[in-house]
Amino acid sequence: MSLKRKSVTIHQPNFLPWIGYFEKIDMVDLFIILDDVQYKKNDFINRNRIRQKNSIIWLTVPVHFHFPEEINKVLIAENEEWIEKITKTINLLYRGRPFFNDYFPEFESIMLGKWKFLCDLNIELINWFCRCLEIKTEFAKASKFNIKEQKTERLLKLLEATQATDYFCGQGARNYLKKERFDAIKLHWQEFKHPVYDQGLTPFISHLSAVDILFNHGRESMNIIRSGRDWSENEQE
Repeated sequence: MSLKRKSVTIHQPNFLPWIGYFEKIDMVDLFIILDDVQYKKNDFINRNRIRQKNSIIWLTVPVHFHFPEEINKVLIAENEEWIEKITKTINLLYRGRPFFNDYFPEFESIMLGKWKFLCDLNIELINWFCRCLEIKTEFAKASKFNIKEQKTERLLKLLEATQATDYFCGQGARNYLKKERFDAIKLHWQEFKHPVYDQGLTPFISHLSAVDILFNHGRESMNIIRSGRDWSENEQE
């Protein structure tokens, strides 16, 4: 009897992630949210980009961070002015787009929740995106496995714990992942070709938060995202 394959991807819980993030989640059976590694300042965990005319602006969640705190321990700043700033900015810049009214009310409702931890807010927003994009992938938090190893060893332990046969990883993993350790697991490397879609403005600006494609293209968004799909396999030496 052949082994039933199980595909897994692992990523930190980013804030309002870009479309390549969801293309990767869409590829697999299980998405492990890497919530128990050290928080990194000035990364995408508490901020992301949207379009403002012919430029980009950053939407940022202010946090209280004490090095070397893990992501799931990082607190959101008590001042709630940032919530109004983010929701009003998105409202101003996207309210004229074709599918804005279909999605913004639920997004705003999530943002107005009484969030204490950044990780919880981000995971709720990622779940919201997946519902909007009709992604059915199962979620799990890395912290529930209580694995203390780092980098490659941590990934291997997580993949072993979830009985993964295939690991789908982004280009950033090339900097540290020891490919020779994955002899029992098939590696897949994301080579996402960012699709160009109608943003209502020109020229096209890529690598924005996925709110951009959602407000512009609604339920067609996932088909557009999948059109950029490109993966290479294995590459073990």
